[in-house]
Order: sequence, then structure tokens, then C-alpha cells
Amino acid sequence: MLSEKQHQRKAALDSYREGLLSLGKVAEILGLDPVSARRYLKEKGIPIRSQDLPKIQKDADNA
Repeated sequence: MLSEKQHQRKAALDSYREGLLSLGKVAEILGLDPVSARRYLKEKGIPIRSQDLPKIQKDADNA
């Protein structure tokens, strides 16, 4: 049986894989800085997603 913390981490990783969470949010949930979170994802075999330019522009416009 997973502890609450393990369950949160698993849910965060699953949500990241599905594109529902950003790298920053996953890092926050894992208690890591973004660089360490990237390393952690790589170690787990989870591909790092990146946003395309139109999405980045839209986010910047909405900031």
C-alpha cells in the first residue's frame, strides 16, 4: 500500500505524462527544483515535454 506522499508523487508523474501538469508543478510536488526534477524524470524514463512556441506566446500574453 502506498503512503499518501508516494500516492501524490505517482499521481503527479502520471499527470505529467498525460500533459496535465507542467514540469514546474511536478517539481513542486516532488519537492525538487526544476533541474533536479528533470533529472528525476529522466532517471524514471519519463520524457521531458516542451511547449511549442504558440503555447509559450499565449502564456506570456496572459501573464
